[in-house]
Amino acid sequence: ASLVGVWSQAPVATARKSVGCGKAHAGGLANGKSQTRTGTFNGIERSWRVFVPSSYDPNKPVPLVLSIHGWGGSGQEDERDGGLSLVAEKHGFVALFPDGMDDNDSWGGPWNGWNVVGSTLSPGPQGPTCAGWANSPTYCYESCQSAGRCNDKPQCQWTSCVPDVTPTGIGTEATGFLPQLLDLAERELCVDVTREYVTGQSNGGMATYQVGVSLAHRVAAIAPVAGSFHIGFVQVPKVPLPVMDIHGDRDRTVPGNDTTANNGWYYVKTGEILKGWAVSNGCSGVDTARPVYRTALDRVSGLSCVAHGRGSKCIPAVACSYSGVHTYFANDAAKNGKLVWEFLSRFSRPTHLGLGVSDSSRPPATTVSEPWEAPFAEVGAGDEAKAGVGVAEVEAPALAVAAGVADTATMAAAAEATALPGQRHRHYGDPAVGCHWDEEALDLSDGVTSGGICAPKIRVSHHWANGTDDNTSVAGEERPHCLVGGRFPREDNGCPADAPLPEGSEAWPMCLRFHPEEKVSAFHCLLVCGPCRDDPLLPPNSCSAKAHGSCPTGARCVLGHLRAMNQGVCAYTPKATAITFDGPNIEESQALQFV
Repeated sequence: ASLVGVWSQAPVATARKSVGCGKAHAGGLANGKSQTRTGTFNGIERSWRVFVPSSYDPNKPVPLVLSIHGWGGSGQEDERDGGLSLVAEKHGFVALFPDGMDDNDSWGGPWNGWNVVGSTLSPGPQGPTCAGWANSPTYCYESCQSAGRCNDKPQCQWTSCVPDVTPTGIGTEATGFLPQLLDLAERELCVDVTREYVTGQSNGGMATYQVGVSLAHRVAAIAPVAGSFHIGFVQVPKVPLPVMDIHGDRDRTVPGNDTTANNGWYYVKTGEILKGWAVSNGCSGVDTARPVYRTALDRVSGLSCVAHGRGSKCIPAVACSYSGVHTYFANDAAKNGKLVWEFLSRFSRPTHLGLGVSDSSRPPATTVSEPWEAPFAEVGAGDEAKAGVGVAEVEAPALAVAAGVADTATMAAAAEATALPGQRHRHYGDPAVGCHWDEEALDLSDGVTSGGICAPKIRVSHHWANGTDDNTSVAGEERPHCLVGGRFPREDNGCPADAPLPEGSEAWPMCLRFHPEEKVSAFHCLLVCGPCRDDPLLPPNSCSAKAHGSCPTGARCVLGHLRAMNQGVCAYTPKATAITFDGPNIEESQALQFV
């Protein structure tokens, strides 16, 4: 069959029943509830959540959405924070929330993650997938060690090596856990096999891209949130596949418009991904054409979307940008679920017969319930930049900060000599009071909560000879005088340890490549707090009372700046109040009941 996609303006094709239609609920599944399931895939025990809407009828096929959590998260966390179960209940589809592998005995987990887009294949065709200063041996999982991996310098592998989508984490040999989970859902439930969709956030957004590539003949559309490919491993589907990439304009963890993350890993820019995707989707003018793609949430949190390319047979490859950081869209479960479903639900894959088998007698078509031009409007050249995914200029809290970068010892000595009123000779203070000469006021707003912190600046050197003693640097590479990132506290990481923390605090300093004015060599220390996103009695996308209480007085724990889903950073907020460790800060009746 031809690999050229056929765009149809006809209504969505008639639903096609899966082999599970007509069967009773399996494994204790019940309408209107989420249930945890376990099973063995590729010889490994895996777990996942299944949500079945109240309206489910075992004789009527319904759409299926696979939603994939980020690194350090879980299916239960993703269900609560991504908002898909709320939408599934309203619109009557089944949702799956799988758990990533956690085969890492290092302290500081959970380590749940997904082997996709080159996360375990460094060095790749374009070299290491992370900078020398990002080297982190503790990120080597047991499955990678047993496979003889993690010998690269620098050590850039950071997820499990088990087959989540394909045996290697790239390519189209879709024999892993996630493809088999889709098969199982078709066997156990009445699924419309022409309407299977995928979404996910962060590492889950990367997995979404990988499932799209590996199962392009099967899934009808994908919506990765804050996802990407590692450099050297960008892939495009062999058949047209609708995609909507959703990114915060200040996401530095998996940036949309930068190749280097704040923790040192290298990614492909969203524009480069979608240009290649648009070519595969039969679009023309992919280098210049950026028609605006309209959604019901336009301008919510500054949301704007554009497509790459145009043409009568062009299947949409859409980039959406909003004012935010590394979170679900708008850092809001309901809004994220609504935006994702609005896009996914427009498409079907009528050539999918079920269980990954396609009708080879016809070109692999994607159909939509309304004409292609309907959600679009023409945009002038001056407006296109506003609608594209980018890294916005960030305005830090207003104050004057003296320039200067020093080592930790110098910082400690200078802090006492230059202490500001109310800061007691300590770093990590409130920008509203003023920062030390060796600090910079960083904006840590997460899209919902505004705030910042006085972050110590770290000195940077450049290595002009190939390699260092540990062979982790290359010629000309910046080298901060700190240990960047990490999953747990280290006393020797190069950050000042004199934060004004309350008694019993579990917050700790972490060094990151954080450049508020897009400076190339700008490393700072922030305060990591947690746990976050771990309590079903709290609102979605929130941190615990313990996390807030670990921050300095006047600061709260905010999300969206770290790779780990269950960690945040401390930020002084205009309305922050002291929080104790005495339990949830909302009434139990307000909690989502996904437990």
